[in-house]
Amino acid sequence: MTGVGGGLLARQVPPGLVDEVLEVTGRSQRRFRALPSRLGVYFVLGLCLFSGSSYGSVLATLVVGRRAQLGAAGWRLPSSTALAKIRRRLGAAPFELLFRRLSGSWPSITTPGSHAFGLLLVAWDGTSLNLADSPANSEAFGRPSCKQGEAGYPQSRVVVLITCGSRRIIDAVFGTYRTSERALAEQMLPALKTGMLLLADRGYPSYRLWCAAQATGADLLWRAAADRHLPVQRVLADGSYLSRLTNPADSHRQANKRGRSRKAGRVPPAPLQPRGPVVRVVEAVITVRTSDGTVRAGHYRLMTTLLDPKPAPARELAATYARR
Repeated sequence: MTGVGGGLLARQVPPGLVDEVLEVTGRSQRRFRALPSRLGVYFVLGLCLFSGSSYGSVLATLVVGRRAQLGAAGWRLPSSTALAKIRRRLGAAPFELLFRRLSGSWPSITTPGSHAFGLLLVAWDGTSLNLADSPANSEAFGRPSCKQGEAGYPQSRVVVLITCGSRRIIDAVFGTYRTSERALAEQMLPALKTGMLLLADRGYPSYRLWCAAQATGADLLWRAAADRHLPVQRVLADGSYLSRLTNPADSHRQANKRGRSRKAGRVPPAPLQPRGPVVRVVEAVITVRTSDGTVRAGHYRLMTTLLDPKPAPARELAATYARR
């Protein structure tokens, strides 16, 4: 494992850890193979690094530094069929455990953009990944659809919790193509901790998810949709204001009461005052310059659990979200 790819992987994923997860998951080889389980793990990881290369090219890259030595011992590059078999033999369990062992720890070094207001900046974000075009993947994960029906490759929805400074992945959850990012994010709540400031775009805020994320002890800075009801309760010195979130269950009950009152000819009850958690709202116009020089500006409504404007001024909160 001294080649360019192999050396890089071995520095990031120590061989001792690979052996450990293979033993725990019952994937350690019991006899000598031309493609031992440890090399098989690095081979699968190499496929991610060199996704445009063939199976044989990836393995050759991993062992390039020891190719002559291995050849002298009688070792030859396994066939593509053998490489496909090692993937099936290893399965998903060693890689899931390997990910859990390598992720989740906080960075010990402060880097530019890693912290704000004394808190570690983390973010939720999601995407969709193309999968192999097979009936099994199509059935398990689903495909995008169009007017003519399903189209394209089967896809998996993935949401990650990532540190904003180092880009280190703390947690990740995969689901079907139809699974919402919000539902996947809910599964990562145990990874949130006190001392974090979680950033999220306007696709994530819901009453339930906000309350659950706040209950973890992490602070939140999320973009809210323009039509979210956030009544002004008190304007603060920096122009931000305090509001309360509305529990959808309360709104539903109130709507039913008003409907029954109108049907019975009675005066409808007064609008229900929100009884949810207090949030601070920041209204800002954020201008960003992309890598190609394009300048874009937009109006943003941000909700945060940082209620005191003195340690966390509105302008700095907006700038922090813009760097996301």
